[in-house]
Amino acid sequence: MLKTRQIRVGSFGKNTHSDFVIEAFKKEAGIKLINVPYKSCSETVTALLGGHIEVDFCSSSMGQLAAGAVRILAIADYERSKFSRR
Repeated sequence: MLKTRQIRVGSFGKNTHSDFVIEAFKKEAGIKLINVPYKSCSETVTALLGGHIEVDFCSSSMGQLAAGAVRILAIADYERSKFSRR
């Protein structure tokens, strides 16, 4: 299903680290991601909560995670996150 539909992904600015991660993930996974750049992570999280995008690449979403408003699907890091399911 993901390979047939386009997913709107929010990032914090154009040509930032998140842009390169999104492009690499899109290529590796073979899925269609539409990068929607915002001026800051706070704007990106607001767009996520408002339903304007479906995914974000901002660490400032962690407060919303604790509140139960969002959930983590993947974490891009070298080490296992303490937020990973056990």
